Amino acid sequence: MKVAILIPTKNRPDFLKRAVAYYNSLNSPHPIYIGDASNPEISTQNANNLKRFGNVEVKYFHWENLNSTATSERLAVEAKKVLGYCALHGDDDYFVPSSLTSCAKFLSENKGYRTAQGRAAVFLLNSPGAYGKIKVLGEYWGENYLEDETSSERIKSFMKKYFVAQLSVHRADEYLEDCEFFRSIKDLSLGEIMHCLIFAIRGKSKFIDCLYMIRSVHAGRLSSPNSFVDWIMRPSWSSDLEKCIKGLSITLSESSKMPLDQSGEFITKVLEEYLDRASLGVFHPLKKVSLSARLKNLLPMSVKNVLRPLNTLIMNDCDMRLLRSKKSRFYEDFLPVSNSLKEVSL
Repeated sequence: MKVAILIPTKNRPDFLKRAVAYYNSLNSPHPIYIGDASNPEISTQNANNLKRFGNVEVKYFHWENLNSTATSERLAVEAKKVLGYCALHGDDDYFVPSSLTSCAKFLSENKGYRTAQGRAAVFLLNSPGAYGKIKVLGEYWGENYLEDETSSERIKSFMKKYFVAQLSVHRADEYLEDCEFFRSIKDLSLGEIMHCLIFAIRGKSKFIDCLYMIRSVHAGRLSSPNSFVDWIMRPSWSSDLEKCIKGLSITLSESSKMPLDQSGEFITKVLEEYLDRASLGVFHPLKKVSLSARLKNLLPMSVKNVLRPLNTLIMNDCDMRLLRSKKSRFYEDFLPVSNSLKEVSL
C-alpha cells in the first residue's frame, strides 16, 4: 500500500538531495512528491540531482516562491490523482517506509480514524548544513493517539497532549478536505494548530508501535528573539485568530451537530486556555510554571514545538536515545538515516 510523501522545499538543495537519497537507498515503494519554491538556479540544480535517483519514484514540481502551506496542498492534489494516502514532512526529515505502509493499511481498515502515526525521534547535528555527526538524539514524540468517540472530547484530549498531526498519514481526499479553512491562515503557528484541530474534530488518531519519523533540528533554528508577545503582535495574527475560531466552529458544528453558537463558544474557550498556557511557556494545564518554563517564552511557538523533546532527552524512551545501538529494537530502521548524514557524491 503506497503513501505519497509530500516534501515542500525552497533553496535547500543539499537537504532535498539527502532526503531523496535516503529513500532511494531503501528502494522505497512510496512515491515522493516535491514542491520546489526555489529560485530558477537552485531549481535547475534540484532537478538535475533528482534525475540520478533510479530506485524511487519522484514527482517534481517547480512552483517558485509558493509558500509551504499552498505547496503542501497542491502536492496533495497531485498525489490524490493516483494515490489514496499521503504524509507530509520537511525537506530535512525522514519517514520509515515500512511504517508508512502500516499506517496506511490501518486507515484502510478503520474508517473512523482520520490519521495514524508511530513513534518519532529527533536529532541535532554537530555542525550546520545537511551533513555531519549526530550531536543530540532523542524522542520527538511517543504514544500519540486520539481514541475519544466525540469531536469535543477529542479536542480536549488533543490540547492536553498536542502533537503535530500534520505529519501523520492521512487519506489524501480527507487531507485536502481538511485544508478548506486552513489555507487562508497566514501565521504558520496558528495555521498548524488549526489544521491539527480539524483532524481531531473529524476523526480518531491511531498510534502504531513503530519508529515512524525522524525529525531534524539545526542550531540556527534554536535561537530567536521572538516572544509570545511578538507572536500575537504579528500583522495578520488577530485576523488569523478570528478565521481559526470561525473555521473550527463550523467544522465542529458540522461534525457533532452542535449548534454553531455553542461550538463557537467551545472553540473560543479551548483556544483561550491554550493561549494562556502558551503565554507562560506551558502546554499542560496541570503543569507547574517554573522559571525555566517562563524563559522558554522567549521562543516562538514553532521553535518551542521542536525544542520540547531536546529538553527531556535524558528521561525519554531509551529506544529513541539508543537508536544507534544494536540493542535498540529500531536500530535497523534508524541505520539508513544515520548513513544518509554522510555526504556522498552523485
